[in-house]
Amino acid sequence: MGGHPAPGPVESLTDTWLVARFHLARAVRSRSALNLCALFALTAAGSAIAFRQILKAMENMASKSLGVPETDTPGAMFETLRLQGDLLSMLEAMMGSTELVEWALATPYMTITWAWGGLGLVPFLAAAVGADAVSPDLAGRTIRFEALRTGRLELVSGRFLGLALLVLVAITLSALAPFCVAIFWMVEQPAGAQLATLMQFVPRLWFWSLPFLAIGVSCSCLFTNVNWARLISGVFVVATWVLWRLAEHYGEGAAWGDLVPMILPQGWVLGMWGPGVGWLTVGVVLAALSAAYGVPGYLLLERRDL
Repeated sequence: MGGHPAPGPVESLTDTWLVARFHLARAVRSRSALNLCALFALTAAGSAIAFRQILKAMENMASKSLGVPETDTPGAMFETLRLQGDLLSMLEAMMGSTELVEWALATPYMTITWAWGGLGLVPFLAAAVGADAVSPDLAGRTIRFEALRTGRLELVSGRFLGLALLVLVAITLSALAPFCVAIFWMVEQPAGAQLATLMQFVPRLWFWSLPFLAIGVSCSCLFTNVNWARLISGVFVVATWVLWRLAEHYGEGAAWGDLVPMILPQGWVLGMWGPGVGWLTVGVVLAALSAAYGVPGYLLLERRDL
C-alpha cells in the first residue's frame, strides 16, 4: 500500500506534527506515558539512592580518619571530602577529564551524579521506548490506515517526534527523584541551587537520548514483535558502546579510530559536560545523528507491505 504522493515541505512538516500529536495523545490515553515517566523516575531514584550511599560511605571513612563522629545523614562533610581529594579522584574517574573536575566540584553532588547516571541509563531506556513506536501497529496492521493519510517518512518522523516529547517530559519529571533525595535525605543541599542545576541538565540528557531513541524506532520498523524490537535495539545500543571503546583503545592513529567516534553518540559525550551553553553544539550533532539513525527505519517501512 503506497499511500498518496509525497507532500511538499510545509505539508510534510504539518503531517509530521499531526502524527506526533496523535501518537502523544494515544500514549496518554493508554497510560503508556505514565508508565514511561514512572520507569524514568524509578531508575533516577535508584541511581540517586545509590550515589547517596556512596557519599555516606566516603564521609564515614573521612570521619574515621579524622577521628570525628560519623553522621547518619550525608552531606555535612562534602567540603572535607573536596579538600582531601576523595571527590576529586571520584569525579576524574566519572568524567575522564581533569579540566572539568573543578566545575563539577562547584556543582551540587546530586546533579552531577544524576547526569552521569543518566548518560549510562538513558540510552537503554530511550531505545526501549523507540522500539514501541511502530511494532504494535505493524502486528495488528492498523498502521495502514494512518499510512493512507500521510507518507511513510512523515509517519516515522512523527512517531519519533511524539516519543521524543514524551522522553523530554519523563526526563524532566525524573529530576525530582535526586532533588527529593538531596533535600529530604541529605544535609546542606540548597534547594534553589539543586533544582536550578538539575533543570539545566534536562535538555542535555534529552539531546543525548535522541540517537538511541532513533535506534529503537528503526528497529521498531523491522519487527512486528515489540519484544524483538526492544531486544535488537538494546543490542545495537551495547554495540555503540563497544565500538566506541574499541576505537578509543585500538584505533589510535588509524582512520577508522577517528571516524567511529564521530558517528557514535559516545564520541561526543564529553561535550555534554561543562558550564555555559557550549553543549548546544554537541546537541545539534546528536540531533543530526538521530536523523541519520532513523533513516533505516524509514527505508524499511517504505518498502514494507502494510
